[in-house]
Amino acid sequence: DTFRLLYFRKSARSAGSLSYIRNSYIQINVKEKVYACFNEATELLRFSTTAYIVVSALTLMNCASIDDIPTDLQTQQDDLLLYMSEMAGKIVKMCFHPPNTVSILNANTSQKDIYKYCVCKNDIEEDMIGCNNKKCNRGKWFHYSCKDITNDEILSEEWYCCHVCKVSQSSSEVKDDLVYEYSQMLLWRGIGETIRHKAIRSNNGPKMLMYWKEVMVEFFKMGHTKYFLCGYRLLLDTHGALSLRIAKQLTWNITVNVH
Repeated sequence: DTFRLLYFRKSARSAGSLSYIRNSYIQINVKEKVYACFNEATELLRFSTTAYIVVSALTLMNCASIDDIPTDLQTQQDDLLLYMSEMAGKIVKMCFHPPNTVSILNANTSQKDIYKYCVCKNDIEEDMIGCNNKKCNRGKWFHYSCKDITNDEILSEEWYCCHVCKVSQSSSEVKDDLVYEYSQMLLWRGIGETIRHKAIRSNNGPKMLMYWKEVMVEFFKMGHTKYFLCGYRLLLDTHGALSLRIAKQLTWNITVNVH
């Protein structure tokens, strides 16, 4: 999915694209059909992700090159670790784009259903609040309890049900930066591949399950029914459907015993 969304031979002249990086570093074994060059494509993605992380960090540190020293760089070991942790958090926050879960929320709602509001899709007698985004397709009106809002809470004049509605309130007001969106997607997907690979190499079963949860939205969105069902069954079995003993076995059976 990553290469299908981000790799185009026609973008070879677009600086920063996967195709551009592939040609610049003569990675001729990388093709559009990833199944024929999986290892090479993975290496290109990791290399590109590392480069994007470095560039993002330099930008946040106000450095022109890797030889520059940030003015606010800490010298003490503990402070330096905290500084780098905060910088990593800023990079992740910069590239994170909340997934559009509308199709999942409305998956069990047919055209004949009358009640289309709130994420719960239940008509209950409770106060509701409206999303300020007129194009909101998550429910438009939401129960206070579903959005964890109390009646006594003072709300601002503009209230949005989610971050997606807030940033997309008016597409005419802000022109989309397609280059930034591409960089954002490449960095996010590259980091995701890196942390999943680390969890596998570290034999970290709980982490792998956590990443399964995160990727379920994409499986549904991209139409990967087989993987979605496999992930659903795995998460169901490890979170209460089966006994603790079997759940523990499933958690660690997905890792590799190196001993």
